[in-house]
Amino acid sequence: NTQPTHPHANHNLGVLLLDIGKINEATAFFKKAVESDSFQPQFLASYISALVDSNKGIAGDQLIATVSRNRDAIYYQKVAQALNNAGVKRKKSKLYGPAQYLYYYALVFKPDYAAALNNLGNLSLEVKNMSVAYSSYKKSICLEPQFLEPYMNLADYFFKEQKYVASLYILYKSFKINPISPLAYLNKGNALTELG
Repeated sequence: NTQPTHPHANHNLGVLLLDIGKINEATAFFKKAVESDSFQPQFLASYISALVDSNKGIAGDQLIATVSRNRDAIYYQKVAQALNNAGVKRKKSKLYGPAQYLYYYALVFKPDYAAALNNLGNLSLEVKNMSVAYSSYKKSICLEPQFLEPYMNLADYFFKEQKYVASLYILYKSFKINPISPLAYLNKGNALTELG
């Protein structure tokens, strides 16, 4: 049973239930944690993640609109980080649909979140949604020009699209950020090999 006066206990029990695949039960504990203490970003992120896992994403939209009103930027950032991390975990488990929703929710809380955009790009590239991959990497680079990962991923995108010159161009830009990146040199070698 949920513990009305112990939001941390409810959250922790929800995490345990989620780990053993009891999504509906976990959702009830996360909901009670949010109702008891809506100022904990992780509680809200866990509840949204559970709603996504149980195919109740619309409820997550409603939750964002109601629970998160009048919070500061740090709160939004922490929720976004937790949702992004949950998305990474789902992607590693090949749960692409839930991962995509979690990245989108992270971007609702923090639209300028370069890491979430990069992760959305990676997922999109993996499922061959090339236009979303491209735009996600480009936005990530625009937001954080010194963030190396989206450069490497955009170069990989161009390589997979057989646009080797574009791939090399992006790799050369990445050398300005990290001139000794082994992955950049490997990718450069691959692109040059394809160009002949």
